[in-house]
Amino acid sequence: MDAASFIGELGDAHIVRRITAGGTVSTIAGDGTAAYRERPTAGSAVSQFDWCWGVALLPSTTTLFVADGNNHRIRSINTADLVTSNVAGDGTLGFVDGPTPRVARPLSLAIHAASARLYFSDYNANSIRRLEADNSVTTVAGDGGRSEERRVGKECRSRWSPYH
Repeated sequence: MDAASFIGELGDAHIVRRITAGGTVSTIAGDGTAAYRERPTAGSAVSQFDWCWGVALLPSTTTLFVADGNNHRIRSINTADLVTSNVAGDGTLGFVDGPTPRVARPLSLAIHAASARLYFSDYNANSIRRLEADNSVTTVAGDGGRSEERRVGKECRSRWSPYH
């Protein structure tokens, strides 16, 4: 477990930082270049991101999820060895559920405490989606469109995209 806090930096930074309880700040992922690159092993080149919108640490683990917005991906960073992996999305903007999902600019992330599942807002898909244990994606609210009507569940549509 990591007793630190984590933030994703937007704009020209494209990095993820760790802030220790003592206030030390360090970059754990990203090199400032807006791009996509994994870090498959601890000794390989630093990973790259394009707009690190949201981060969420899975409780009692070293798994940090990152919403890599402009790369249309959800990624994970092992906070112990800094290995970075893609967990959802293939880099193509889209709205596809299942084992080979497409996401459309994921932004905010949240971990459901009881189930330890990741939920995320999918900005361009106007939806709230869930990452399953097998890394498939399920839409829980929204159907990809916008509407002024009030609906519930998957038929729910937002007037504006779910931002934060």
